[in-house]
Amino acid sequence: MRAVELDDMHGDPFDRIIVATALAEDAVLLTADRPVLEWTGRVRRQDARR
Repeated sequence: MRAVELDDMHGDPFDRIIVATALAEDAVLLTADRPVLEWTGRVRRQDARR
């Protein structure tokens, strides 16, 4: 349910599920996925490309 409520998140359903899970678990999301890194939402994320 939370995945469909992500404001301004692109349409990839798998990215939405991953981000929603990170939010629900209060986890840091490690990703190299540019759209997720550039999303302005409040998920804590770390750039895996570094």
